[in-house]
Amino acid sequence: MLRHGFAFANLDYGLAPETPLTEIILQIRRALTFLVGQADALGFDPARIHLAGHSAGAHLAALAAVDPQGPPVRSALLLSGIFDLAPLAHLPMGPMIGLDSEATIRRLSPISYPAPSPRIGVALGGLETDEFKRQSAEMAAAWGARAPLVVPERHHFNLLEDLRTETVLLALALQVAAG
Repeated sequence: MLRHGFAFANLDYGLAPETPLTEIILQIRRALTFLVGQADALGFDPARIHLAGHSAGAHLAALAAVDPQGPPVRSALLLSGIFDLAPLAHLPMGPMIGLDSEATIRRLSPISYPAPSPRIGVALGGLETDEFKRQSAEMAAAWGARAPLVVPERHHFNLLEDLRTETVLLALALQVAAG
């Protein structure tokens, strides 16, 4: 993305279960708000925020895109994410990350929100699990995005390699950001 004229910031956040999911979401909001506040010094247009996230980062990017208290987001590229947290509530990790009620699960699941105004792109590796494929397809449909881009021969841990070179995944990232 840098070679194509985009500024870049890699947002870090506390990890669950030591950091509750609700706090992680606030950390992302605060980081984006900080960046917007420093836009002049950093040399970027704060009206052109494009998010991309992979795995948990896709979940956080999707929530940031619909966050009415956060800065406006122009586009989001969601890569191999979990957008409906209900299945996680049934695992031992569910209570550990704060999925303790239906209301909380709904509030923390981006798929529960109406489609945001930004442009959305969804992608995943062709070797992902059926659950990632289901969630990506349902998220794209729920938010009116095109069907997810499925990158052949990629899985959860090597999908991002395709953002470093001229690939269909990089083309999608540029298309979503350019509008």
